[in-house]
Amino acid sequence: MSKSLTLWEMEDQLTALLETADLVPDEMKPAFIQELGLTEAANIAKRDRVARFLLFLRNAANNATEEAKRQNRIAASIGAALDWLERQVVLTIKSTGPDEDGKYRRLEGKTHQMFVKALPVSVDPYDPEKIPPPSSRCVCACRWRPGTYCAPSIPSWIRIRMKNPAKS
Repeated sequence: MSKSLTLWEMEDQLTALLETADLVPDEMKPAFIQELGLTEAANIAKRDRVARFLLFLRNAANNATEEAKRQNRIAASIGAALDWLERQVVLTIKSTGPDEDGKYRRLEGKTHQMFVKALPVSVDPYDPEKIPPPSSRCVCACRWRPGTYCAPSIPSWIRIRMKNPAKS
């Protein structure tokens, strides 16, 4: 099995033949012209194959990009349908009203059950008085180098313990 020459190698070979055309003796001219014609024809065919392959790759890349866009549109559509259906299930469950314990009933099937849960209490993380005691302590460890600063967007009331990299 012979190795196919690259476009670079074939063009280099053709250039070498053209540059040595003046050095060919007269008795070798017909064989040289025949060799030059075969080399030129092979180069033309190689150029066409490389150009077709470049077009194939460009088209494949464009198709992949378009397919990714299409998949993103499908994912967005499915996500919207999922959100809508989840809202409908919650509305259906809440429309029956809570029982005497204040809980909403479950919708049970043979293999699945759907129910709503109470959301956790929400707090404003930028108001330290509203944070319950077990959650009020925050230790944030980060590596600090002289001349740099760490986490400028963290509120000033959160204490950050810096670790000196020279000691670690």
